[in-house]
Amino acid sequence: MKNLLIPDSLKSLEKQIDYFDGYIVGLDAMAINTNVFLNPVDISNLIKKYPTKECFILVNKNMKDKDLEKLKPLLIELDKYPINGLLIADPGVLQLTKKINFKKPLGWAQEHLTVNAKTINYWQDKGYSMAFLSNELTIDEIELIRKQTTVTLFCQVFGYIPMFVSKRFLVTNYSKHFNITDDSKKYYMEKEGIKHIVLENEDGTNVYYGKVLNAYLEYQTLKEMNIDYLVFNGSFLDDDIVTMAIKNYTLKLGKDKIDWSLDYKTTTGFYHQNTIYRVKKDEKTRTTGTSR
Repeated sequence: MKNLLIPDSLKSLEKQIDYFDGYIVGLDAMAINTNVFLNPVDISNLIKKYPTKECFILVNKNMKDKDLEKLKPLLIELDKYPINGLLIADPGVLQLTKKINFKKPLGWAQEHLTVNAKTINYWQDKGYSMAFLSNELTIDEIELIRKQTTVTLFCQVFGYIPMFVSKRFLVTNYSKHFNITDDSKKYYMEKEGIKHIVLENEDGTNVYYGKVLNAYLEYQTLKEMNIDYLVFNGSFLDDDIVTMAIKNYTLKLGKDKIDWSLDYKTTTGFYHQNTIYRVKKDEKTRTTGTSR
């Protein structure tokens, strides 16, 4: 088992890298759910700077035809460097890697869809050797997946959790409708007392759950399950908080200090909360949807 960092910035990466086995950064204009976007040359320089650390590249946004045209030479360049793999969402990128005979490992990282072993194994047959598991899975479901697949598994255990992505420009549309002028880079959407983080860019809108995932106890369980990579997402968090988290997790110092430092705005996510609906027949033989 290894610990990976999604850094909030390159400065954050420099401060925190000694505590991690590797890092995940985004390919410029081709990634979401990271605050660090780099071109191939910058990625090459980063690998040279941290030669003993593993490097994974996010190429995980929904692609347009023009994106795939721009992506082709970038992948050809990336394939020259000793990266440890690409984390991909759009199947079009997988097809592109085959056309250019891309040699580095590929991972299925399609956010909310990596939820069962059968689909993971299907994509393994298509060329993926890794999968970044959905944050909506319970600990029992993760254990079942681990038993039923041989691919390398990634699982987030700390940090803000992506909730959804929309191609619509929700902030811009809202601002226009209510005649609001706001040039902020980060917005908030409050619901039931929780302020969710909202980002908008040229590709649409990304929303993160307003509480920080603190899966300290689950981290220990996932280690015992032999999950290959446990991911700490440092996006939008102070460097000291992330450093405290990795120290507490690895040295078994407990979760209380982390909760306290985050003003108890923390969550264990869906690790112990079933979210899937199944269809069953009621007493009158009608089909009804009920939560599991």
